[in-house]
Amino acid sequence: MIITNIIEIAPNFIDGEMPRYIIDLRVGCAAIRDTLHEKFDATKRELSANVEDVVEYLQGEVIRFEWTLNQDLFQDLEDKCDYLNEVELLHYERLYVNRTHALLY
Repeated sequence: MIITNIIEIAPNFIDGEMPRYIIDLRVGCAAIRDTLHEKFDATKRELSANVEDVVEYLQGEVIRFEWTLNQDLFQDLEDKCDYLNEVELLHYERLYVNRTHALLY
């Protein structure tokens, strides 16, 4: 999931509709952010590699006076984000199955 304006979608995090890992896309940069990190703040305007909930950060470059992100690197970032969410989902499915199994016996 790619978020271009994290401030607008902040209420959705409360309802649990967003995945744990999201791509926060800004002008000239993008990052995978962990929405369950204790320091995650959807209202924070700063995005850099130093933000606590950033898992991976991609900085663009200025070409002809415009910020540009390398498409191959951005695709890699999207793939990593999808992978992290898949692993997270599998983890919770296993926990659910183990708890259900334990309750049955």
